[in-house]
Amino acid sequence: MQGARQLKGAVGAALVAAMLTPAASTAHIAAAANGQAVRSAAVTQCVTAPSAAARSVTLAAEMHALRGASRMSIRIDLQERLPGLRFKTVSGPGTGAWRSALPGIAVFQSTRTLSGLTAPAAYRGVVYFRWARASGRIVHRETGYTPICRQPAPRAHKSALAPANVVAPPLEFTR
Repeated sequence: MQGARQLKGAVGAALVAAMLTPAASTAHIAAAANGQAVRSAAVTQCVTAPSAAARSVTLAAEMHALRGASRMSIRIDLQERLPGLRFKTVSGPGTGAWRSALPGIAVFQSTRTLSGLTAPAAYRGVVYFRWARASGRIVHRETGYTPICRQPAPRAHKSALAPANVVAPPLEFTR
């Protein structure tokens, strides 16, 4: 097509991502144009429920290609904070393992959904981003944190508070 130019590298990737992703911001485009790393970490879903099996959190991470790096990798860890304690890393399926993009990918995304969460507790993702050369030499790394997913204490069911088969004693009146 006459007059059209092919955009290459981080600038082109950022512009394409901005056109395809409504959430992409001008800050991402500016950062990519300056050769800065563009990455994000988010909680895309936080499901609270009475049973542990139904409680879950979905963590998502995204990174953009960086000039001088041909490989990108993401590792997502889950941290839990019980009441009165600090955040600590807990294990779960798919956490703690590096996931790598194929060479030449402009934008790399990774998502993890973890269920069976304890309540009451707070959860967050710690996301590690790595940019490397084809030789494997790491040229840049960053760490990001997702917002917190709060799992409130389950409420006592109404029937547990006042059993239906218990009859209240009759009231006595005195004069």
